[in-house]
Amino acid sequence: MSTSSPSSFWGRILAPLRALADWIELDLAAGRAFIFLLFISATALLLPRITDTTYRYTVGQPWAEPDLVAPFDFPIKKPADELERNLKAARKLVPWVFLATEAQPQRALAELGPYQQALDSALLRYRALSPKGQDTLELFWRQLEPRLAPLPSPETWQELERQGTGPLAAALRKTLDALYSRPYIDRRVSELPVPFLSLRQQKGLERLADATAVVGPSAAGEVVELGAAPLTPAVAQLYRQLMAQWATPNYRFDPELYQADVQLAEQEVSPYRGLVAAGTVVVARGQRVTVEIGLVLASLNEELAGQSGNASSGIMFLGQLLVVALLTFLTAQFLRKDRRIIYRNNRKTALVFFIIFLMVVFGSLTLLLAGNLTPTVSVNLFYLVPLSMAAIMATVFFDDRVGYFVNILVSVLAGFVVHTNFELFFVQLCAGSVAIFNITILRKRSQFFITAGSLLLTYAVAYLGYNLYLHGNFTTINYWNLPLFVLNVVITLATYPLIYIVERLFGLTSDLTYIELLDTDHPLLKDLAIKAPGTYQHSLQVANIAEAVATKIGANALQVRVGGLFHDVGKMFQPEYFIENQSGDNPHGKLDAKVSAEVIINHVAYGEELARDHNLPKEVIDFIRTHHGTSRVEYFYRTYQRQNPECDENDFRYKGPLPTSKEMAILMLADACEAASRAMKRPTAEDLKVMVDTIVSGKINDNQLVLARITFRDVYTIKAEILKILQNIYHTRIEYPERSPTVAEVVQPAGLAY
Repeated sequence: MSTSSPSSFWGRILAPLRALADWIELDLAAGRAFIFLLFISATALLLPRITDTTYRYTVGQPWAEPDLVAPFDFPIKKPADELERNLKAARKLVPWVFLATEAQPQRALAELGPYQQALDSALLRYRALSPKGQDTLELFWRQLEPRLAPLPSPETWQELERQGTGPLAAALRKTLDALYSRPYIDRRVSELPVPFLSLRQQKGLERLADATAVVGPSAAGEVVELGAAPLTPAVAQLYRQLMAQWATPNYRFDPELYQADVQLAEQEVSPYRGLVAAGTVVVARGQRVTVEIGLVLASLNEELAGQSGNASSGIMFLGQLLVVALLTFLTAQFLRKDRRIIYRNNRKTALVFFIIFLMVVFGSLTLLLAGNLTPTVSVNLFYLVPLSMAAIMATVFFDDRVGYFVNILVSVLAGFVVHTNFELFFVQLCAGSVAIFNITILRKRSQFFITAGSLLLTYAVAYLGYNLYLHGNFTTINYWNLPLFVLNVVITLATYPLIYIVERLFGLTSDLTYIELLDTDHPLLKDLAIKAPGTYQHSLQVANIAEAVATKIGANALQVRVGGLFHDVGKMFQPEYFIENQSGDNPHGKLDAKVSAEVIINHVAYGEELARDHNLPKEVIDFIRTHHGTSRVEYFYRTYQRQNPECDENDFRYKGPLPTSKEMAILMLADACEAASRAMKRPTAEDLKVMVDTIVSGKINDNQLVLARITFRDVYTIKAEILKILQNIYHTRIEYPERSPTVAEVVQPAGLAY
């Protein structure tokens, strides 16, 4: 029998999800539509459909809002403890209910006569029997008294033979008459909760009796003992046996009838203290909220909540769908117009909406938590939700502009989740913006902690400032919300590990990963420094140039710097074939130009293989693949062409692909210009300018930048910044030679470095 491993089990479970993800990524239009519909439906389902129209207040604090006037008539509900005291008092006043048994007194008196006759008959038989035969009297007695009345003892028969049955019958009749002259109940009178009780012949007929007018078990025992006093001991024993059998209570406690009376009494207790008429001022602005005013406000809130509960949840859900759909449309238009690179990548688009949806989840969970908690002080628990986490994540994964948009959108959605006023939107907008300010240029992990401090300060200043502006004094501010901001910031620090999880989930790379890759102790960079030190220095210089250029045109400087560090790692396989690693001996002199070109071109494939082996992010691998695009290895092409005019130039071109972003284009130009500058001897400022212009124009004319979404303004800025940096590196003076170098003179010597 075969068994499946855990990995294969999870593989089968995750296979449909992987298939769905692949479809979303490959089918751009349909995948985007699926992302939008999924976000709209999930968010609308998660948003609460109970409108929060209640008033917030704190007993003992001044009323910070304008004068509150009762919008309609409403009753003032009693506090729970007061209502319970009233109910308890009402229950105590309910008398116990006793239901009459079926003709108990008449039955006992009716049995007395036949029993006396049976005794008389038994006495006649007793006198006729010899002492030895008197043992058979028991059988005779059972025939006379089949109701299993007690059999008199021999001593009792002797006493009855001597004095007859008259005294016993008289005592029994007298005791029964005395006992049933008043209601005989089966409970002690001292146990009654009130000094009266309800006696009922049947369930519909009731009469109230005073506790002194009934007989309980204790009083009944006293009556029985009084009746036994005149009798001899032997006869008194039979008397007590008969009374225990006949003298039973004729009223028994009925718990069901009593509980029914208790419920009726509880229904008579009003849960209200009074009524507030419409138009009445409930509380004036600045007036301190007393306990009594708090009761009125609580009653009004309950009435408002009840009215909100009557709203149609279906119509509210439709409204939520429309609102979320509109926000989704605005987000999609923003990405399509201003961040097309995100819009055209469904994986990135899904991440944007996932970040927003994650905040909606956090908000809904907090709202659920707030509904199940009863804090001792009035606080807005929604201030615990780390909404700034969305702005930080969007900025770290994309850029500050996306972060700002996401921050605004999350702040708006937060208002829909909690149905609060403008306060939450304002506070979160300020806090999220400050977080973006601090995280835009991310270079150190410590920036997260600096951001946390700035975030806490902004929360406090925005909250206090808004409340001071709104209320005009310090006494009306609810300072209990301030500790929630501290907890919020602590939770926000969880963004750091969360980013790692999201990276693995969406297969994208954040600035945090790029920061880690900047460490020159990375195994791949250490190997490059040892095996190809010239290439390593070249990579450091390219990284510096590319980063400065990216900062100038607003591209991702951190990403392009990392790309610059790793773009030439493939040269480690045959470092001696690249001019920057040579120290005199040039191995290309022994090779055919076509073979040399192949060696140069292959460093891209080797670099891609190394990057994958070291689990570098896809974006970094893309820099390795695209930093030469499909350009020609110019030096070897021209050398081979002189000997073979009919050669195929495709044999001398890199395999691509072409750069598809500003960052890739920057790296391509920085790499080419830096390599060409190394091949120049004592370049002047004019030499460098011609070289930069020639290389950039050559890349443009060779269609290497057609997919990079880069403008002429960007190209102009890139050229100017590269030239400025190269001039600083070589400390050039402005010298004008007799003639400008040709394109071949500029490009050919640099061919070995490509």
